[in-house]
Amino acid sequence: MRYREDQIKYETRDFWVLDVGARGFEVYRTGITHSARCASIGRGPTLGLARAIAEADRRQAALDEGR
Repeated sequence: MRYREDQIKYETRDFWVLDVGARGFEVYRTGITHSARCASIGRGPTLGLARAIAEADRRQAALDEGR
C-alpha cells in the first residue's frame, strides 16, 4: 500500500488513522514488520475523522487496560 505522510491524520502509541479519500478513513494497528487495518470508517458529512479518532483512542485504551 502506498500513502503519503500527509494522509496520516492521527496517531496514538499503537494505532494511527489514514485518510483514504472518498472511501473515508482507516484505523491501523502498528506491528513489528507492518501495520494491520483494524477498522474502516466512512467519511460522513462531518463526523468521519472524529469517529476514526475515537475508534483509535478506544482501541488504545482497551489495549492499555490489558498491559
